[in-house]
Amino acid sequence: MKNINSNLIFSIGKAVFVARTRCGFTRAQLAKRIGAQESEIVRLENTKNLPSLSLLKKVASALDQDIAFGFQPKNPYDIRFSKPAKL
Repeated sequence: MKNINSNLIFSIGKAVFVARTRCGFTRAQLAKRIGAQESEIVRLENTKNLPSLSLLKKVASALDQDIAFGFQPKNPYDIRFSKPAKL
């Protein structure tokens, strides 16, 4: 479980960094837009803790982005995932 969480946390931090820089904001500018301290943005991008959904919503809104979520198989070559499930 720890590995899953660390991969998820890394992915979230990286996504925030990419979105922020793509939008041309500094950490200080983004922090000001969401009413936070710059240190909170630093922790979000480089943290070891899962951020709250409310913080992610504020960041997404400030950057005019949507939050996306998905599942993917651990091993994309696993034969169990070669056929779609019947619903």
